[in-house]
Amino acid sequence: MTDYVAYGKAQYHDSKDATRHFKANDDKDARQYIINHLDCSLAWTYESVKEAFNSINVDYIEVK
Repeated sequence: MTDYVAYGKAQYHDSKDATRHFKANDDKDARQYIINHLDCSLAWTYESVKEAFNSINVDYIEVK
């Protein structure tokens, strides 16, 4: 399982941007999780937590 973070951008004036953390087996499962569990009125993007850390040049160390 991989940790993912999803960023939801509000599309309508009566909704708010959102960030969600979840676990998925791979990118396909991550997309399905977003479709099935997160607010469909938001425009979602997502990345693995490891990729998110890399994008801000911070080392990601997984704690087990």
